[in-house]
Amino acid sequence: MPRLLLPLLVLAVAGCQAPRLGPGDRLDGALAEGDTHTDDDYVVDAIPVRLAAGSPLAVLVRAEAFDPFLVIADGDARLGQSTGRDGRAACLVVEAPDGRALDLYVSSGYGSGLAYGEYAVEVAEPTAELRDANLCLETTRPSEPADG
Repeated sequence: MPRLLLPLLVLAVAGCQAPRLGPGDRLDGALAEGDTHTDDDYVVDAIPVRLAAGSPLAVLVRAEAFDPFLVIADGDARLGQSTGRDGRAACLVVEAPDGRALDLYVSSGYGSGLAYGEYAVEVAEPTAELRDANLCLETTRPSEPADG
């Protein structure tokens, strides 16, 4: 049974470090009034996470109230984006950098407009079946931090 992690809002308020997620882990959240809005008025949650390094992982976002939109970024570098449609999850396959946090951005998909509701972020092994069922997209590889 996957571990259920505290919602993002509780983590942000408590000042906790980014949770480490691996296959089978799940993070529940919700897009709600009062959340951050983008310049084009979409509501968005920013979730810093540390993904288990080594093998590629699938990061999925599922929602019933809206088509989920997922962006994974490494600092200012956008590694990939995916939109779920017609009940399908947004899905990206990423090879996580060792020891560094990545930022997941969850929003309502383009067709949903400004939408609120619960969502779940899930991490899984990127099997061929999972990739095909969710049209998972590959991300670019995070760059190594500069020495300095």
